[in-house]
Amino acid sequence: MFGEFRYLMNTVTTTTTTATTTTIIIIIIIILFFFIILITTTITRTFTQHSDGFTPSRRLTSEEINI
Repeated sequence: MFGEFRYLMNTVTTTTTTATTTTIIIIIIIILFFFIILITTTITRTFTQHSDGFTPSRRLTSEEINI
């Protein structure tokens, strides 16, 4: 796969190479944003609590349900 990619990068023109590089950079940025959003939502989920006082990250035990 990497060999094919290198071959493509060698055969394409400079304009296409810059376009490809820009596309790769954009994809990386999108992935980074996705991970940042995922991490922040996970952190806020663990720290914030529901109105009933239980954190959504853990399941209720049978004793808590009986109360």
